[in-house]
Amino acid sequence: MIKLIKTVTSVLMLIVMTVSLVGCASEAVRADDLMVGIERSLYAPTPQPEEYGEKLTDFAVKLFKSCVASDGKQNVIISPLSLLLAVSMTAEGAEGETLSQIENAFGLSLDEIRKYSLYLLSQNRNLTNKNLKIANSIWFRKDESFEVNSDFLQTNVDYYDASVYSAPFNNSTVDEINKWVDQKTEIDEEGTKAAAATLVEVACAESGPHEFKVVHLNRPYIYMLFDTETCAPFFIGVMRNPDPDTI
Repeated sequence: MIKLIKTVTSVLMLIVMTVSLVGCASEAVRADDLMVGIERSLYAPTPQPEEYGEKLTDFAVKLFKSCVASDGKQNVIISPLSLLLAVSMTAEGAEGETLSQIENAFGLSLDEIRKYSLYLLSQNRNLTNKNLKIANSIWFRKDESFEVNSDFLQTNVDYYDASVYSAPFNNSTVDEINKWVDQKTEIDEEGTKAAAATLVEVACAESGPHEFKVVHLNRPYIYMLFDTETCAPFFIGVMRNPDPDTI
């Protein structure tokens, strides 16, 4: 049972993970910021045990297989890491059977998930090249009779770098959420395309000069993007209908 929210529809979890280069101006979010006066108190994560990444990779593959099985014709891409962070923030307000099911799905206890997230986000903050951005937020339905537990807020900022907002959940909230996403991604369509190319250049520059070869793919293939330091499975997908003329 969820302790901190009245109904499932009362809370919205958002994860934005993107590679970005080109910025654009964005308006400030005007929803009530529940994190005012609450600062992150954890800065020194413990080293991440190797098996954490292995378990999350196993979860990513199982999730991918399930998604692919449900749609046998379309190209598919998912972000297991996004799901991990979103569900883990929800787990901070869960107990009993709900919490057990979440832990069983990921193969990690909530405490282990916290340590992994803290390690992952600290690594992301320390990147000298900011092509990867991870941003988390929680949105509660505004209700004067309901107050979010301060421990829940502190835990989410400590382990997930999360912003938490209260909003009426009407049409204006859609605009507010879009503003938040725009703030955190700071990209336009041109920036997205440029960033994808830059990510490859950064990876190659770290390991020395490479000779690039053009490969034309004319049959279905599976691909995965993950971080070698944290073993974080960013994206996994399948291209069922590749077009060699556009690759």
